[in-house]
Amino acid sequence: MIKATIDDHVGGDTNDSKAVIAAFNAHAESVKNAFDSDRLLVFEAKDGWEPLCKFLELPVPEEPYPHINSKEEFDAVFELLRSPIGARAMNGEGMESGTAHEDFFES
Repeated sequence: MIKATIDDHVGGDTNDSKAVIAAFNAHAESVKNAFDSDRLLVFEAKDGWEPLCKFLELPVPEEPYPHINSKEEFDAVFELLRSPIGARAMNGEGMESGTAHEDFFES
């Protein structure tokens, strides 16, 4: 599933940053073109609650906007995908042992 998603959305080469960025931008434009502007909020998480709540006509929550999926977290995911474990998972081979995931992070 991971390999199919990457193949479908970025042409399969996650090491080609220009291709990944171009694929992302092309997808974003296709979404923008599919909806009327009054029905679509172009939103970035760094914008926080305000634009989202305004668009949804809801009050802004008192709690801080969540900050997850940071660049560092994504870098760790891509490091895992580039590892032997990630290669086996993306090729549909699975893991050789129940501890392979833990072993990777301990090394």
